[in-house]
Amino acid sequence: MGDGLGATPDPMLSALIGALSGTGGVDPLALLRTQLDGQAGQNPQAAQILRLLEQRRQQQDSEPQEEVILSPEDAAYPEHEAQAEQARKERARAARELRDTMKRLYAELEALRTRNDALAAAVGACYLCFGDDPLCEECGGRGVPGSLAPEPAAFRKYVHPALHRAQAAEAGRGRYAPPRDPGQTRETAEAAG
Repeated sequence: MGDGLGATPDPMLSALIGALSGTGGVDPLALLRTQLDGQAGQNPQAAQILRLLEQRRQQQDSEPQEEVILSPEDAAYPEHEAQAEQARKERARAARELRDTMKRLYAELEALRTRNDALAAAVGACYLCFGDDPLCEECGGRGVPGSLAPEPAAFRKYVHPALHRAQAAEAGRGRYAPPRDPGQTRETAEAAG
């Protein structure tokens, strides 16, 4: 993957950007569903994204639309109707803003949970409490780091670089050097680096 400069634009991404920016006439969620639908059979993450998109669509469809009902007295005065319409628009804007904030918060929470789960797997700890909660329904407080076998890929991603850095600092090198490929010799690493 490059920085995108000089690259041929992906037509699907261009359509999605247009849909999300409001310049395209396509529903962005429908576009994403179409794109992911072909991948769902082979990619469990794509299938999960499709399920979440469908849940979101169903939630939006089930949200009640706010209706302004004017009393006969208010309906007789156009300025009251205009004020009621303005108040309705303001409430709708505030509700949209709140929904957008909630969506961002849930997305951030999901990202943090995913990162937490990966780190727990890397250090062999309970993904819910890291062994800090004696009332944890998953581990009963016994899931401290090292209580489970670390997941090898997560260990290599999260723990190995930190361990390498700590060892380098102890050895007096003090600067970070990415860990070597296990099959790489010191000579080839020095030649490459």
